[in-house]
Amino acid sequence: MCRTIDLAAATALLGGTPKQLAASAGSAASATKIDGCSYTGTDPTLGYDVIRQPGPARTFVEAAKTAINGQPNIVPFAVSLGDDAFGFTTSVGAKTMARIEVAKGDISVAVSSTATDPAKAQSVALEAAKRLVGAF
Repeated sequence: MCRTIDLAAATALLGGTPKQLAASAGSAASATKIDGCSYTGTDPTLGYDVIRQPGPARTFVEAAKTAINGQPNIVPFAVSLGDDAFGFTTSVGAKTMARIEVAKGDISVAVSSTATDPAKAQSVALEAAKRLVGAF
């Protein structure tokens, strides 16, 4: 794992050398994880998963979008990637988490970034999502 955004790319995105926590590959209910990683120890942090869904990933992204719709403290933002996408920020203690979900064919991409600066969390998440969607 950690192939699409490796340690060097994460260091450039985050502005410091993070701790790399590789996620293992696996399958569940016909979905197959094809890449994923978490980078911590810096502000902001970054985590991502790339999953091959058993059908159109748009269905998965729409379900995730519906699940967060109307939740308190969710601030949506525009994401123009893939076949369907959405993004939002929310408070996580003293920090802000930016989350992006993207569907591209049968691939779903999920990215999270947490930072003390909300704009930085969102920009890191968007840049990581662009790299991931472009790679698949």
